[in-house]
Amino acid sequence: MTTLLDANKDAPIYPAFYFRASPTYNDWAKLTVRDVYGLRTVPEFEAQGIYFHLNHPIQYVRLIATVVGIDQISKYVILNLDDHSGATIEAKITRLEPRDIVIRDAEDHPEKYTLQKPKPRRSGYRCAESSRLEDSTLESPYFGDSLWDKSIMGNKSAKSRPPTIPEAIQAMAAAGVRETTIANVEIISSLGTFDVVVDGITLDVGSVVKVKCTIGRFRNERQLEIKRIWVIKDTNEEVQAWADTSKYRQTVLSKPWRLSSRARRKFDEQVKQDQKRQTEYTQKKAEYDRRKKRQQEEKEREWATKVRRWEEREELKRREKEKLFNEGALI
Repeated sequence: MTTLLDANKDAPIYPAFYFRASPTYNDWAKLTVRDVYGLRTVPEFEAQGIYFHLNHPIQYVRLIATVVGIDQISKYVILNLDDHSGATIEAKITRLEPRDIVIRDAEDHPEKYTLQKPKPRRSGYRCAESSRLEDSTLESPYFGDSLWDKSIMGNKSAKSRPPTIPEAIQAMAAAGVRETTIANVEIISSLGTFDVVVDGITLDVGSVVKVKCTIGRFRNERQLEIKRIWVIKDTNEEVQAWADTSKYRQTVLSKPWRLSSRARRKFDEQVKQDQKRQTEYTQKKAEYDRRKKRQQEEKEREWATKVRRWEEREELKRREKEKLFNEGALI
């Protein structure tokens, strides 16, 4: 298989100002694993995660590959991918720990949780309210019946209230299910079991996947971070994906990116218009904020005036009452 490694690497790099006009900058570049290793770095852009094929700026890549290894390391799941281009690469999936999931959910939906675990009552003390709560059939709005019953809510009194945050974390850990930063991926990890599930399909060595990733480094080696992933279900789908990759290489990546003088002038004009609109928006927003602040200050002054007049009236009433009460007083 011919690779992009053999292509001319001396194409000039345009200023970052023009990257948005590139066909690859905001696209998922359809590459092979060997192509990813062949992307060149430019010192001023490497920290931004921008790499180059010829002079095409690339942030995101799309691969079609076979899973040849699955490992779990700390908070990551590592998929070892091989697309038969002559190289393999690691692609990581970031796991979310139960603590992170529960705390995030508690921030968005505090009504789902008991803020503080109630202190246990003395055995001899019961009241109508506690009896009512213990007999209640309320369930956790976060976990539902099965998970709540089987994990930490073993007694009826605990089941009658939403969980505390530590209880929710404990329940999620007991269930062995971990969310990830990818919406359609779950990690099932329990004693003797470790599965990566994509759209309900368990990944295994030999599964063919389509992944969309950003590029990074780990221990001086290129590594991908998966942002989206799908399982290729049949040969026809895989053939079509490889056809798309081949077409992308031929139509986009086979030659350097060129901006004609006319295209650069057009892009410059578009950027100027964007900057003008942004400046106008900033000015209008600043004027709106100033006007809103003046209105707020005016309301506060009006309110202060009303309060002062009310206090003056109340003081006048107080003095009149005091005068009335003092008229019959002994001197």
